[in-house]
Parts: sequence; C-alpha cells; structure tokens
Amino acid sequence: MLADVKRPYFLIRYMNERSYVRDFMTGKLFMNYLGYFWDKSNGFSEQNDMYEGVACTASAWDIFPDDFARNASCDPRFRAEGYCYCNVACFYRVDMSVSRLNDKYLLVDWQSSENMQKFGKFAVIILDTAEFLRRVGVAADRENFKYLGGNVVYHEVKKDGLATPSGWQCHVYVDIPFDLRHIPYNASAERNLDSFDKSIEYVGQKEWRISLYRGIKSGEPIVLEAGDMHDIARWTKTETLVETVEALLRQGKIKPEYNYGYRGNTDRETMRELFYALGDNKATPFIILGTPPATIA
Repeated sequence: MLADVKRPYFLIRYMNERSYVRDFMTGKLFMNYLGYFWDKSNGFSEQNDMYEGVACTASAWDIFPDDFARNASCDPRFRAEGYCYCNVACFYRVDMSVSRLNDKYLLVDWQSSENMQKFGKFAVIILDTAEFLRRVGVAADRENFKYLGGNVVYHEVKKDGLATPSGWQCHVYVDIPFDLRHIPYNASAERNLDSFDKSIEYVGQKEWRISLYRGIKSGEPIVLEAGDMHDIARWTKTETLVETVEALLRQGKIKPEYNYGYRGNTDRETMRELFYALGDNKATPFIILGTPPATIA
C-alpha cells in the first residue's frame, strides 16, 4: 500500500460536455457503476480498470497448479462480483500546503493542463468538500442508499510479498467463480479490499470518490439529486483551470478540507460486506503471467 502524505485538500471533477457541467451545478450528480469500467471498450484507457472491486489476493501456489503458478508474476486478485453494482462519483484531489511567509494556501501537487485535458474539457471546483458531502448524504438518505466518501488507496502488485517487475505481461481471468468466504490466505495476501482500493498504476489520478450502495443488482448509472451547487462550486474550462484555482485561493473562496477519514451513513467494513453479499459472495480470479519477481537465493 502506498503511504499518503496528509495535507489539506479540495476536489475537482472533470467533465467533457457543457451540459454535464450544467447538470452538476444544478445538483444532478451522475454516478456510473463499476462494472462499466471493467470493459476496456468503455470510456478511455485512464478510466478503464478491470480490477475495480478487487476484494482480496491469495498465493498463486494455493490456487493454481505449480506449472501455472510458477509463471505467474503476481498473486491472483479476486474481484468481487457484487461491486459491479457499486455506483461511484470520482474526483481529483488537489493537495495544498500553507506558505510560511503569508499563511496562505499553495498548491503542492498539480498536474499539467495537458494531462488534465484527458479527463474532460471542463472542470468543476468544489469549494467546500464537507458541505458537498453533506448534501450528497441528504440525497442518499432520502433514497435509503448507503454512501461513503473518501480517498482511494493505491496498492503495489506483488507475488509472495515481492514487487512485480515490469516487462511482458498477459492478464488472464478464470471463468470459474470462487466463494470469497473460502479463499485460502497466506501471510503476504491482502484482504478486506473494496471500492476505495486500486492498483498503483492509477496513483497519478489522486482520486477521491463517493461509493453508493443501492441494494439491487443493477448495472446502470444513476443520477443523485443533491441540490443546487452554485454556492459551493465553480466551473471553468480545463485549459484555464490553474489560473482559476489560484484566483479562488487568493480570494479565500476555497475552504480546505482536513478530514482524511471515510465519511457517510455507513463504514467501510459494513459497505464491503453488503457488496460481497450482493454478488452472492462470488469472485472472479485474475492472474498476470509474465516475468516472475526475483527470488531470494
């Protein structure tokens, strides 16, 4: 797991259409389902992730025949089928620090406009994260949904505790569901993963997200009516985002968020078990074949 330096932060959401901006500013929060991102033909490469919803890892030696396990370059990852039905709203987290000269907030981790353009031509800047999440919570409670907001944690891909090397790789999944309750674990395995855990390759996205549990097997996006956002959000074109944010900081419009916990009307453990059960505790195993990690003589 990659350690994260805790700094004050605020959120940005990228969008490709002006109509999406208008919907968001009037309180319509679009939340796609994780199963959408499992399909490489949907969206673009930075969005796609077949490992969204991985619940745990195990030792390849405990799951596969020795010849197969020997050629595996990582521990098999088990994707909980229930997470197909998890709706998410994704944001970029912008970290800040305080200037010692004038006690003002400064950006400390900022991607170039070129990189940000991939995620949308427009950007909505959340001025008050806590208030935004409160409004989302009111909407979720009204619909009797479970929700949770917080940072995504990024994990290195390993085999038997050793980092997976770069090189030729082939991603393989086994079309035989495993029961999450009966997967063997060893000391190096990761357990109790959920929709807030992702692979290290996505660490540059610095994602903060809201996960929503509706309690139904519905592979479709939803729109959560969270109320007007004009008082706690500003929008701009991505090409002028840096200038807009810096102006808002100078004017004191952005309220920095210091809470790094997970907030909602449930907790991670409860939500995780709900999604596991929603998928009948079934999980699809994935394995990477390729150059194995170096072994200790």
